[in-house]
Amino acid sequence: TRSKQEAISLVIEGVHLLPGILPIETKDALIVPLVLAVPNEEVHRHYFEKRDKQTHKRRRKQGYLKYFTEIRMIHDFIVERAQIEKVPVIYEQDPRLSLEQALEIILNASLKIRK
Repeated sequence: TRSKQEAISLVIEGVHLLPGILPIETKDALIVPLVLAVPNEEVHRHYFEKRDKQTHKRRRKQGYLKYFTEIRMIHDFIVERAQIEKVPVIYEQDPRLSLEQALEIILNASLKIRK
């Protein structure tokens, strides 16, 4: 609400934002939901190792890898919900390509509201 009142752009990002929870239709704001999926489990596992290094072990990989099976179940559930809710899913590959796909989705959504 505050960001709408102050006309501030906002990105809401989070691993547990379930598609269909946020209202998509609103006349005062453009909301563009999308999901980034990591279909390859080994690549997903590697991200926890990479984050462990990037955060100087503040977010230790062991805690995530201990619950990796549950994390994958949540991942798959979010992807399934995105498909049901018709939320675009970007299947992670090259980071630049994933970014291009996300920007294209956002641009297309913004062009639709201008018509």
